[in-house]
Amino acid sequence: INAGLNLEISNTKLVFKKNTPYLVSLGSGMVWELTNDSIKRIDNSFDHKMSSRSDIFVKNDTIFKFGGYGFWSARNFFTYFSETTNEWEFYNINKESYLPPGLSHFNSTLVGDFYFVSRGTTIDSHNGTEYIVNNNVLRFDFNKKTWTDLGTSKFISYQDNEYIDIGNGRHLFYGRTSPDIDGMYVLDYGSNTIEQYDDASHILSIGQGFFARDSIYNFRNNNFIAMQLSDFTGKATSISSMYVDANTLFKSLTVVVVVVIFILIFGLVFLYNQNKKRPRLVDSGFRLDRVFYPLSVAEHKVL
Repeated sequence: INAGLNLEISNTKLVFKKNTPYLVSLGSGMVWELTNDSIKRIDNSFDHKMSSRSDIFVKNDTIFKFGGYGFWSARNFFTYFSETTNEWEFYNINKESYLPPGLSHFNSTLVGDFYFVSRGTTIDSHNGTEYIVNNNVLRFDFNKKTWTDLGTSKFISYQDNEYIDIGNGRHLFYGRTSPDIDGMYVLDYGSNTIEQYDDASHILSIGQGFFARDSIYNFRNNNFIAMQLSDFTGKATSISSMYVDANTLFKSLTVVVVVVIFILIFGLVFLYNQNKKRPRLVDSGFRLDRVFYPLSVAEHKVL
């Protein structure tokens, strides 16, 4: 690559749009198109450094960017690279949608029309130098253009661990899911599951590779090598859900509350009926099991 391009590979992400590779700056607006053995900058943007540690992905043949940090603030919105203006444009969402916090350095994946975000950090709105950990899993629906807070994450951030996106909303990584547990895991955002692999292979460094056609690819000693995912991971054991699903939890609590109310009402009706069945003395006789038995004056006095 021509050094005059001032391109820092470590601060870019490689994405494919219509089978054409592009390098996109994570922290700014620069976009380079790779054609044959040449690289060409195609954007009309500049090095604004306002989206450090953002996420870049392709949806419907459009390059999107979400989040990122810059100048004591973090972004909570999408931008997309316009082929018309060759600039980054704001992506409008539903005005009724919940708005996520501004985030940077987070985990993310695209599953069909759903974009998932987990962990990462936001900035204290009263103190621009203080980071706050995001503990929730968020989901954006590209059809409805709305955000949903799915609930509290049940795993720690793995952004700094060895991990790779293996498609269909799944991340394979080696590291810790909690402070005291480490190993090889697959986090499945779409099905809300965490699987652990007991006999996983460590032949490849997944953090430096990429995934395609059910295989993990990497370089070793200047050689291009690959290993099928099934051979790499081995046998899986489901250990947990990824997050506490707020909607499911609410529905479950609703069912529990309805059942408890039904039991209380049934209990009160039962006690009321039992009380009505007890013998009770009245002015001219007594009632037993809702049946009235008349008494003479003398019998009434005796009772």
